[in-house]
Amino acid sequence: MADERDEIRKRVDLVELVGQTVRLKKAGRDWKGLCPFHPDKNPSFSVSSEFGRYTCWSCGAKGDVFDWVMNTQHVDFRDALEILARHAGITLKERSPEEISLVAKRREAMEEAQRFFRQSLSTSTIAKDYCAKRGLNE
Repeated sequence: MADERDEIRKRVDLVELVGQTVRLKKAGRDWKGLCPFHPDKNPSFSVSSEFGRYTCWSCGAKGDVFDWVMNTQHVDFRDALEILARHAGITLKERSPEEISLVAKRREAMEEAQRFFRQSLSTSTIAKDYCAKRGLNE
């Protein structure tokens, strides 16, 4: 999969991809525009075709082609990978049953950890006091 990710990064022009939704203007070696992730009045959003990265110098949004697709289309990494592979004309390798099983095991472990921490938070006065001091609600 790492080879597929690298090939996608090589084939997908981030400036062209971002330019589909953000009006970009050339500014030196980079491109600038209004950030799509926050109300922006001055062009604080920069895209580097040289490095294949975008950065908003105001809100801190940054990333590569995968981050762009995940954040603008609200999808997970696997969906972004598939979208960009289609865009780049790349056929992805099928995931093996072992890979699928490993992903399922990781998801199950994360869900169990989440249940544990939620239950622990609900019974810990120290944790509740800490959350209250931070101004966190239920």
